[in-house]
Amino acid sequence: MTIPPVTSRSLLVAVLAFTAPRMIFAAEPSKPSGPGATAQPAKAAEPAAAAKPAPMTARIEAPLFSPLFARMPIARIDDQVVPLADLQEALASTHGERSAGAATAPDFKVVLQRIIDSRLLIMEAREMGLDELPELKEQLAVFKDVTLRETLQQQVTKDVKPDALEVERVYKESVRRWKVRSLLFQKEEDAAAVKPALAGGKSFVELAKQLVAEKKADGSGEPEVLPPDQILPAVAAALQPLHKGEVTAPLKLQNGFAILYVEDLVYPDDPAKRAEAEAASIDRQGGQILIAFRKELDRKYVKIDEALLRKIDFDAPKPGFAVLVKDKRPIARIAGEAPITVSDLANAVGEKFFHGVEKPQQEKRVDKLKRPRLDGLIYKRVFTKEARVRKLDQSEEYLRAVADQENSLVFGTFVQRVLVPDVSIKDADLRAYYDGHRDEFTAAPLYRLDQLAFPDMKGAQRAAERLARGTDFKWLKANAEGQLAPAQRALDFEGQLLSAKGLPEDLAGALASAQVGDYRMHQGPRGQGYVVLVVSRTDPQVQPYEEARKDIQKKLFGQALNRAVTDWAAKLRAAHDIETFITRIGN
Repeated sequence: MTIPPVTSRSLLVAVLAFTAPRMIFAAEPSKPSGPGATAQPAKAAEPAAAAKPAPMTARIEAPLFSPLFARMPIARIDDQVVPLADLQEALASTHGERSAGAATAPDFKVVLQRIIDSRLLIMEAREMGLDELPELKEQLAVFKDVTLRETLQQQVTKDVKPDALEVERVYKESVRRWKVRSLLFQKEEDAAAVKPALAGGKSFVELAKQLVAEKKADGSGEPEVLPPDQILPAVAAALQPLHKGEVTAPLKLQNGFAILYVEDLVYPDDPAKRAEAEAASIDRQGGQILIAFRKELDRKYVKIDEALLRKIDFDAPKPGFAVLVKDKRPIARIAGEAPITVSDLANAVGEKFFHGVEKPQQEKRVDKLKRPRLDGLIYKRVFTKEARVRKLDQSEEYLRAVADQENSLVFGTFVQRVLVPDVSIKDADLRAYYDGHRDEFTAAPLYRLDQLAFPDMKGAQRAAERLARGTDFKWLKANAEGQLAPAQRALDFEGQLLSAKGLPEDLAGALASAQVGDYRMHQGPRGQGYVVLVVSRTDPQVQPYEEARKDIQKKLFGQALNRAVTDWAAKLRAAHDIETFITRIGN
């Protein structure tokens, strides 16, 4: 388990109190008090019953996520301790990140109670012998091998650093934005003439003004930065290879042919994208290191019987696949380990074909798998062997991972075998939940919309005023000046059947009262103004009970199972000696 280092920033502190015996001192003689009081001879001390030692507490303040205190006990169940590491991991998982700000004081007691409840159920499961079930042991053995190999891979690649040049290249490709000027043409030949005209020395700005004046093109010609996730796929594909000063070929769109001129390339700061680029660089380099490491292990440990491998034909009718599955001849020897046999390889190949090998043999699809499958078997053997040679199976990280997985398997088996059989949901409960939660089963309205799109709300306002005076929407869309070209729109509703849940929240609210033929104004991203027309509308539909029943049953079953876990844990708490030491979490 990786625990973040302690930083100098304000840290959440776990306060733990531990008890210890307090020293007992002999009582002093009574002293006279009051005016004129005289001392009296002390009487001989009479034997007294031995007082029960009172506990002494030690108060410790520790940074909550410090690895130095990971093993500090925070609770005890009989003779088992719950270390702070369990709470660290649970809080980090609950809040989605391992940081000082990931946990807050109010929730740690609930989380700790869940940890203790889980421990109690696991202890009960072990008392029942569930941890000795063969299927559980088999799952754990697989986990051990996989985790051991992964631990070795992590050790081999732990020093890999991102390549700065590679990161910069990948990062720029991912965040690149195009600052473009665009024009929309009705005739493809007019659009196609733009590129030769630019090659002749004209600037795009001058050419755009000329073409708009000649009524050959529409568009403001103003530059706009286009993010790739907010433009049509065809437009993004056309812009992808372009550099500053280049222009696209004519792009066929719904309303004509568009031309986009790249005025500049913009690379905004995006820490998340840079982190992705760094991770990709580490993954690529780590992959190369592992390939080289694998070759080194093969040279160190492996000897393949190439003659036997060539001789074996899993597609041949003789000796037959059933015979080869039992063939114990070694086909690859691993130093110090049992060899990989023809039988091992045949079984690995056969796993690919769930319905048998007869038909795949006829299609000559079986034998071609022998080398890839042998490679996989060798990988598992040599990585597992090298990990044990390095004693990684004795490392604290590995042992904790195995212990956690075993506890998880034991807990899951207890739930499935002991709790689930007693959980039942009546149909009346399902029906009652459905009747009491109709909102959950009511689909949002569906709309088919059309739109007028402008660079700002002033253009949308002017269009709405013309519509209010009786101008036809389609005519206005075909003739209104200043509309955004499709490639420039941040939102595009045309021709799509849209759920109200998928619309911007304020637009969905505005459309709630709109009927077919009504329009609403909407301000979109980057200040763009839209007039949105309702072409068709489907009112909210309630999902029938028969369709919703399965989802309701799943939800209520989960709730009932959680209650069963809580009830069992409560009974077990009464039967065990439980003590908690952590008292609070705070800054």
